[in-house]
Amino acid sequence: MNGIATLPSSISDKFRMILSHRFDNIFTRYRHDELGFKRVVDLFRKHGLLTVVSPSPFKPVEIEVDESRLDDARYRRWLIKKLKAPRPSKNVFHTLQIDRVRLVEDDYRAAFSDFLGASLESRLGTVEGVELAVLIRMTSDILIDGLDKLKLFELTPEMLAQFALRKFTEQAIDNSPHYQKAVAMIRDVAEQERQKLRASMAVFNQQLMADFDESNRAIMADVNRRADAYIADMRARQAERQAKEDEESAPRRALEAANAGKTEQEIFRESVIRREREWRAANRMSTKARVLLWSTVSVVAVALAAFLEVDGATLLDVVKPLFD
Repeated sequence: MNGIATLPSSISDKFRMILSHRFDNIFTRYRHDELGFKRVVDLFRKHGLLTVVSPSPFKPVEIEVDESRLDDARYRRWLIKKLKAPRPSKNVFHTLQIDRVRLVEDDYRAAFSDFLGASLESRLGTVEGVELAVLIRMTSDILIDGLDKLKLFELTPEMLAQFALRKFTEQAIDNSPHYQKAVAMIRDVAEQERQKLRASMAVFNQQLMADFDESNRAIMADVNRRADAYIADMRARQAERQAKEDEESAPRRALEAANAGKTEQEIFRESVIRREREWRAANRMSTKARVLLWSTVSVVAVALAAFLEVDGATLLDVVKPLFD
């Protein structure tokens, strides 16, 4: 790999070089895959592998305590306020950004691979014995899976080695001819049993579908009957409403036909005459009432003629010479 040309001077250097090779393989694999690259970078950030710690350029101002004034309540409150105020941290944390486009450059890729290898080695701490032997054989895929599955506090040599051993075991089992033969045998037996089950279920399925069709036909018949009855009822009510509307609008249509071609004055005069006739018809007196009215009028007229005097002469005295 370009950028890593020196031979390791110790086991730690060799382990760091192997980790650098793993990260170089990861960059080579995902440099053309935008989504995959974003995923692995997020995993690096999750475990703080891209974080750089440097001393803070901001130095906190020292707070001098005047012991002679500690009995003063106002001074104590001022001192407490100063001590509780935010102060700059001793260190500053920076997160490095990786440009995926520049990973085609060998020097750029090698620099980040070396940095991540050293960062992961520092994160794991001292690795010895069996754990070191396992992690040296760890592939880049297992490393990515480990960073994905393990939590931040679980990224230790012991936990990562156990995870790698499980992956090795799974790969060994998957690649074992005995396991593959057993899987093939189980698959064949399962397929035979599935065929037997399908054959035995065919009769049951046919009977079930027949029962379902019969039940469905009965349900649809009842639904159609109810729908037809509802539609017939709706049509009857619609016809009844239409007949009632026609009956209520008949006088209006007759009046509109009678007033066709007439002026507004003629229509108004006829409407007044019609209302008077309607009022007279509605307030017409009975025969007994008319006889009583005319009898009363006749009696009053006779009484006036007989007893009403004008200049000492009654109405009969005035009218009598006219008939002599």
